[in-house]
Amino acid sequence: MGTPVGYLTEKDGNQIHHVVPMPGGEYTQSNRGSKVFLDYHNDSMYDDSLIFNSHNPDYLLLLCLRPDRDGQAKTLYADARDLCQVLDKDTLNTLRQPCFRMAAPSNYTLLVRGEKIWSHPVPVLSGPQRLPEIYLAANGVVGIDGKAEKALLALQDACEVVGERNAVYLHAGQAMLINNRKAKEA
Repeated sequence: MGTPVGYLTEKDGNQIHHVVPMPGGEYTQSNRGSKVFLDYHNDSMYDDSLIFNSHNPDYLLLLCLRPDRDGQAKTLYADARDLCQVLDKDTLNTLRQPCFRMAAPSNYTLLVRGEKIWSHPVPVLSGPQRLPEIYLAANGVVGIDGKAEKALLALQDACEVVGERNAVYLHAGQAMLINNRKAKEA
């Protein structure tokens, strides 16, 4: 599957992240949050180039050690191919243009800089049409104009439909492998 890596700006470079709610982070779009819906996203890392998906991991492994008490927590998964099937051609063309700014991961901005840092304009979709790659930042995405914002809203609506259809409820000892470049999770 590749070489396991850690990033100094995420959990001090540890390769294994214990994702649990943290006091003071309940309402953040981060792995410290617990009281807000975590937006659809790919895991990414801060890069001085201001393109935050240039070195993001190819895969993520989610391992459930202890599920929530009521069994209601779920991971929503939206594959880029499925999303492209439900979006119209104009929206797909816009999503392939470098007209979106991604916010750096919240752990970096909150713990290191204290303010949001935005990427250079980048596309949301890339790669061949039959095997598209997708990128959205959990900490925020903005379109650089009205057309890009409209495409982003259409994508978010599509994510809700596709993600709910692919909802996974992990139980203790179960794992989920996510292709971080081809799909998004929430």
